[in-house]
Amino acid sequence: MLKRQEIFEVDFPTQNLALPMHLLPTLGEILSAYNAEKIQVIAPDKFEKQTAHSRYLIASPNKIQSLSVPIHHSSRGLPFHEAKIDYNQKWVKDHKQALQSAYGKSAFFEFYDYRFFQVLDQQPETLESLSKQWLTILHQNLGWPSQLQFLTSNNASFNQEVNPIPTSKPNNSTPITKQNRPPIIPPYAQVFEHKYGFRADVSAIDLLFNLGPLAKEYIYNTIFVSQIPSPR
Repeated sequence: MLKRQEIFEVDFPTQNLALPMHLLPTLGEILSAYNAEKIQVIAPDKFEKQTAHSRYLIASPNKIQSLSVPIHHSSRGLPFHEAKIDYNQKWVKDHKQALQSAYGKSAFFEFYDYRFFQVLDQQPETLESLSKQWLTILHQNLGWPSQLQFLTSNNASFNQEVNPIPTSKPNNSTPITKQNRPPIIPPYAQVFEHKYGFRADVSAIDLLFNLGPLAKEYIYNTIFVSQIPSPR
């Protein structure tokens, strides 16, 4: 059971982290970067197909499903910020239907789905624009306290991987280090957990659709409560 917290205070044990610009990052990525004061979201130099830059994972009724945003063939090999989305294909409708099938019965799908769908309906021209807008929605609705700064790998002032979740409360002088273990993701209620058990390796939208406003409590307890060593 989640512990009720009236005020969520984050003292930012890590000042700066770099996070790759993925279309919809996994919950593990967000948990790893949640307690940094500033996050540089780094876009790659060039677009590469079949990567998390244009794909995301959802917990569908049958399997973990990968959804991909198609890019114009002429954009392949170009800088990432020039990669243009191909709307001649009917992928927007397919994505909406897939999300409806996966999360239509979740408690909070109707509270958040339109926010993501509105961005699709506006048909942002580039993959970078879509990624920024969707990540901003996650940032706003998951209670993510970090400042986001969108950069390319060419002008990033640092380029480290996200930190692991600390096992104890570090001080503010903790240096940036590369992630050496994946974050622990405690189970939460999912639509199809009765069939498959808890599925962790999916986009953070899964947490948002299933827990809604309680997602912030879940993240807070995962990072700042469950990681505190028990007194001897």
